[in-house]
Amino acid sequence: MNRKTMIISLAIICLILILHFIYNMKKISKPNDAKVLKVERQANFRKSIAERKANRTEYKKQKHTEKIEQGAEPMDHNYSEEEKLALEQLKKYGVILPEGDPIPGFDSKKYVSEVMQLFDNNATSDEKIDALENLSTFMDPMIMPVIMKAMSDPDPDVRMIAVESSGFMNRAEAVPAILIGLDDASDDVREAAANAMLMIQDAAIHPALDKALSDPLEDIREAALDTLIMQDHPHVVDYIENNFEKYDEYIQSEMIDALDLNSDKRKFLIIAEKGLNSPFYEVRENALDTLQSKFEKDFTTISEWKNWLENNSNTQK
Repeated sequence: MNRKTMIISLAIICLILILHFIYNMKKISKPNDAKVLKVERQANFRKSIAERKANRTEYKKQKHTEKIEQGAEPMDHNYSEEEKLALEQLKKYGVILPEGDPIPGFDSKKYVSEVMQLFDNNATSDEKIDALENLSTFMDPMIMPVIMKAMSDPDPDVRMIAVESSGFMNRAEAVPAILIGLDDASDDVREAAANAMLMIQDAAIHPALDKALSDPLEDIREAALDTLIMQDHPHVVDYIENNFEKYDEYIQSEMIDALDLNSDKRKFLIIAEKGLNSPFYEVRENALDTLQSKFEKDFTTISEWKNWLENNSNTQK
């Protein structure tokens, strides 16, 4: 009897262990929705960076070959810039107006206050991310208190979306959040911060360029170079003139290309002074090719180019 009871007990124990094992296997194999969303979001973000990096060479070629028509007629828009912004805000809430309809009022300050309360009330990361994505449509410095609060969130996905949203303002007020993002331990957050720089055409972004161009991650350095190359703004020329010597051969060569694409009239003199004086052979060759192809002159020294450029400033376009 004791033997029979022992066998039955062992059988029951084995059955329990088998059932417990099956339950745990199902639990492990069941996908975690939050983790899946996180992986997808990060994959999409990296894909966008890779695409822009891959397209930069094509962008340079296009800018070199494109003939920009002077005095072209501006496009006819039915809405002002403010009205178009309001339309984008409304679309976030599923409201699409027929073309030409007046724009209803929208209490954006109230919404910003509600989002701040969301962060104060320990909302989930997904709720915070949704709120930040909606908030980014306002493109106004009033969103910065929420952005700065989000930059200290423990979830790197929240911080990534926050710094990305700050860039959509296209204003210098976003720089503090970008600087914090560039110091973040997460590569994804730093990449988002570096990408946000592209949307801010202001000299206030220069400290962020310093950080991004010195980052150990290549994608972040490339994003900073995108800002220099794709922003046709005088502040780009100022930055390159003041910081050219401290960078390596690759970045200096990209800076020569950025100057060439910029419409600032100072660019060719800076190419001569900085590029032809670089310690790197490839940079000097790039600078010389740029000047010779533009002006069809056979000068090879800095002094020759400087003298000619200073006496022919009206030819610098």
